[in-house]
Amino acid sequence: MGAVMSASVTTPTLLLLLALGSVWSSGQLLRASGDLHARLPSLDEIEVPKPKPKPDEKIAATISLLQLRDARYRRGEPLEDWIVGLEGKYVAIEGYMALGTLEGLTRFELVPEECECGGSKVNHFVEVALTEDVTRYKAGRFYMHGYFSASEVEDDGFVVSVYRLRSRALPE
Repeated sequence: MGAVMSASVTTPTLLLLLALGSVWSSGQLLRASGDLHARLPSLDEIEVPKPKPKPDEKIAATISLLQLRDARYRRGEPLEDWIVGLEGKYVAIEGYMALGTLEGLTRFELVPEECECGGSKVNHFVEVALTEDVTRYKAGRFYMHGYFSASEVEDDGFVVSVYRLRSRALPE
């Protein structure tokens, strides 16, 4: 499927299609699946609420995780100038909470695709540190806003993080 859907919409629909598959021929099931796909909204049609910063905080930039992921990154080499220019700035980043994020922690990975889990390449996620909140499952695409930093963080000789965001709390 081309569009990203929430699990609450996808799972029952897929179960229904699987049940119908035992009655219908594979051709009929394929046509029904295509009809369903044609009726689903595209990512461009889904409205994502913009972050609402506190009055004393002005968003310097809205960043796409896809932009960060696609930026040239090589271990030990300087990051692109536009990324370095965001260092310490208050930004908004759109993404998904990584699958498998445990509840009650102060850190999680913000990833570009809903189906991604922790353990992505180090330049494919933003490590979010919450200063006044703890993690709880947050479904769907949302904006996180906070103070951005970008540099290699190593643990036992391995780069474990490139992009980080210090944020107060998860959005409502």
